[in-house]
Amino acid sequence: MRIVFLGSPEFALPALEALHAAHEIVLVVTQPKRPCGRGQRCLPTPVECRALELGLPVITPTAVRTEGFAARLRALEADYLVVVAYGRILPAAVLGAARNGALNIHPSLLPRWRGPAPVPWTLYHGEETTGVTIMQMNEEMDAGDLVRQVRVSVSPDESADRLLCRLAVLGAEALAGVLAEEARTGALLPRLPQDAAQATRAPLITTDLALIDWRRPATEVAAHVRAFDSRPGAFAFCGENRIKFFNPCVLPAAAPAGTVLGLTPAGLVVACGEDAVVAGELQWPGGRRMPAAQVLAGHPLPDKTVLRGRE
Repeated sequence: MRIVFLGSPEFALPALEALHAAHEIVLVVTQPKRPCGRGQRCLPTPVECRALELGLPVITPTAVRTEGFAARLRALEADYLVVVAYGRILPAAVLGAARNGALNIHPSLLPRWRGPAPVPWTLYHGEETTGVTIMQMNEEMDAGDLVRQVRVSVSPDESADRLLCRLAVLGAEALAGVLAEEARTGALLPRLPQDAAQATRAPLITTDLALIDWRRPATEVAAHVRAFDSRPGAFAFCGENRIKFFNPCVLPAAAPAGTVLGLTPAGLVVACGEDAVVAGELQWPGGRRMPAAQVLAGHPLPDKTVLRGRE
């Protein structure tokens, strides 16, 4: 099949690789260079870098809601647009620029967790099952017809980054299967409308949301920490220092919520409303994410220090 691929972050790379191996990618569309990191250097997206390595044509338009952009895509006479975390809302004229419209990989079991941050919200709510959806796109965000869904279990210690990487591979495999089956049969697979009454929302994650509420049970605090790994990073305050917490586990304990209970081989122990969380890694302001023992060697937190979280 002839494919126009639209994507930007690392999540899109497994799909790009899978499509390149089995189909003709006639164009890759990705976001323009943007300032990144502490140095704020303008860098290309991971998709642009990999597409150029594969010898694929790449464009980085600043405007995608124009007739000129839609006409450029129509002229390619593609069978499908494939959209994987492109990062822009596309109008009907663009979504209809390929013969069979646009397919999307979404890392949730739609209609659950519609929106830009399904994986963090899956973990934040302690869900034990998630998956990927291949969807026929329409103009409404994540509301298109379902083409295929694959369900997987969430590991108890899985962070947002690890789960997103796993779903990226799973989504690429599911998409490849859909296109292979349609190419073999010469017919589109059935499309199933979503039940909008069952929809839940996964809005953008803000820094404020990542502030830890130590009053919650340790199992919920651990889920919170895993959900916001690595961006923006779950955090609490020691005085004016905003400390980020990563790689949590749960330990039986009883003390006032937010109280530092010491350092163990597994990490820093902090009391919660029920039991305690052990943070295996920490990040001090201006520093790097490192094992808790290394961070605390330079920034000690005495036992019985009370960390300030959500109030």
